[in-house]
Amino acid sequence: MKLKCVIIIYFVSMGLAFAAQPPVILKTYIQPPYQMAGETRLEGSVSDTLDCIFNTLHRPYKLTLGPRKRNRELIKNGRIDGFLLSMPDHELDRVAVATDPIVLERWKYFRSSFSALPELPGAHRVGAVLGSNEAIWLTQTGQATAGSIPNVTSLVKLLNSERIPYALADEKSLHAAVEEAHVSTVSFRSTFVKYVPLVAYFSNSFILQNQGFIDQFNKTLNTCAQDINAATQSEKEDLLFRSEKFIGLHKDKLIEMLKGQVAPNLDIKQMYLQDALWIKAVLNNEKTPLIEGVLANDISRYLHDVALQFPEITEIFLTNEKGFIVGMNKTTSDYWQGNEDAHLALVNKGEASYVSDILFDHSTHKFQIQISLPLKDKISDQCLGILTIGFDASKAFFAQAKN
Repeated sequence: MKLKCVIIIYFVSMGLAFAAQPPVILKTYIQPPYQMAGETRLEGSVSDTLDCIFNTLHRPYKLTLGPRKRNRELIKNGRIDGFLLSMPDHELDRVAVATDPIVLERWKYFRSSFSALPELPGAHRVGAVLGSNEAIWLTQTGQATAGSIPNVTSLVKLLNSERIPYALADEKSLHAAVEEAHVSTVSFRSTFVKYVPLVAYFSNSFILQNQGFIDQFNKTLNTCAQDINAATQSEKEDLLFRSEKFIGLHKDKLIEMLKGQVAPNLDIKQMYLQDALWIKAVLNNEKTPLIEGVLANDISRYLHDVALQFPEITEIFLTNEKGFIVGMNKTTSDYWQGNEDAHLALVNKGEASYVSDILFDHSTHKFQIQISLPLKDKISDQCLGILTIGFDASKAFFAQAKN
């Protein structure tokens, strides 16, 4: 209770500098290691990010603690402006608007390294913290759960003593609890389950009264919270290995088709105009003659057929040395990719590969990582084009666990 009062006073005092606007009323809960109770206020990456965002936006805010279930009801009833941290929730989407991810969790099944249990639990019981996002998901998916576990530290101790066969937890949260419980991480093996974005929800009534707030919040979030969506080194290496193997199988055919491809009879200004028309058509769910022509060419048909063999591949496209699309398994957002980080890295800087951040699609709640590799002429070593493969990241790593 003392912490709650201190938090309110802290943010009210911070709001005095921005007296022109009323404070944004937010609710949250303790979520180590992202959000923890300090002596005078909440601490952790989430609290630092919120301070940065609201200071940048020149908006005061009040942040107080409350149970997750209670916070959900408060925002549904319009009694608070927003709450965090929540998984994307279709029920909440009807009464509130979600931000971009503030935290990206990596959920994994953990088991004792001394057990002979398989990587996936099957019918075995799975432990999760009572009332947590993980516990909710286990119930929703019909998995057997292992009793009421009050916190992640208790979860670690139960798992280490093999009183529960499996635990489901965010990787970073569990490792933080391992240190607190004084249990070595080598005592556990883990299997990737899924990425889970944790977002803030702002009520529809607040958004209606504060037009443009979500766009400003998300834009500032990208500046204040760097590396949230960065892939880990092991994730990069895994998908890069798969992509290089893919290129090895299809490179000769793609180069042959790329060299034989007949480019549109357009000068550079006309091509940029076609890019603008392409972007507009995609936004309106339409197709230009150029889009239809690219989708129907030999390269696109080849990429479409190849992608069907790999369920984890969401998209695959090929650009020429100038960055214009020459083949794709489905319509891309742009015709010209020459200003994208992948093209700049591979063509302008001559790097050997490019791995994107983890990209989150709000409409599908899916994650994608793009791997881009150059296609080079065997004799001249000239870059003829770039092949970009988009992986459904959750599906790719979970499929690996099942195989």
